[in-house]
Amino acid sequence: MVFTKILMKMPVNHFKKNRIDIQKAAVSTFFLKRLTSDDLPFEIVETKNVGEDGKLKLVRIDNIPVNDVIPISFVLNMEIEDSIFSAPQHCKKVERVIVLFSCWSLYIIMVEMKSTLELYEDGSISKIEQKIKDSLVRVLLFLNHYALDEKSFDDYIVNFHALILYNKEKISQQIIKDETRKHNELVKVFLGDKDSFWVKSNELAAEYKVKTIFKQNAPDSEEFDLDLSLVFDGDEDFENAIYSDKTLP
Repeated sequence: MVFTKILMKMPVNHFKKNRIDIQKAAVSTFFLKRLTSDDLPFEIVETKNVGEDGKLKLVRIDNIPVNDVIPISFVLNMEIEDSIFSAPQHCKKVERVIVLFSCWSLYIIMVEMKSTLELYEDGSISKIEQKIKDSLVRVLLFLNHYALDEKSFDDYIVNFHALILYNKEKISQQIIKDETRKHNELVKVFLGDKDSFWVKSNELAAEYKVKTIFKQNAPDSEEFDLDLSLVFDGDEDFENAIYSDKTLP
């Protein structure tokens, strides 16, 4: 009797197979940028309303943990245009997302710039909330497909943060006239009633807790200097991130 060994062909993991090409494309189109010590402080330049006085036009973020040997810090340009990585028209987006591979967890820090915070119009809290939600989904889809599908990341904790930098705010006065807006989850964070809100994603069939931090600048300043280490003051994992050996595989 002759036994024939049948070899089962395993399905090709196209995401993993094309990972390097996708990462190279992300870098070449400036959607993804690795941070080194030469990039600090990292600057975010506002491209809209640049001709108006008193608008927040530039943010400089210093003390982002970097390692010039092992790439642990990256920035995603969520506003990139005319690229395969550009957001669909229906998607809102924050200015930038800082991705930091720390010793024990991954930090996803969504950065949003606002000249004026308010309940209505362009600076409205509801629009910022949608920007955070849409940006979180986009980042996770990118990372899950092209970075975090390795077994070494199976037990790796992901910390979601939203960093909202602004000059002025009208919310304190507006909620006096419309107290129903106090029920908005992001308004509760702004008022100090809580420190985070939950993002529910139908695309990812999951819910994510986003710790949200509001930082105010001088009312009419066009530039904002921020020390990121002070934002995460006392977070041992964040402070020791420079010793991490995690990176994009």
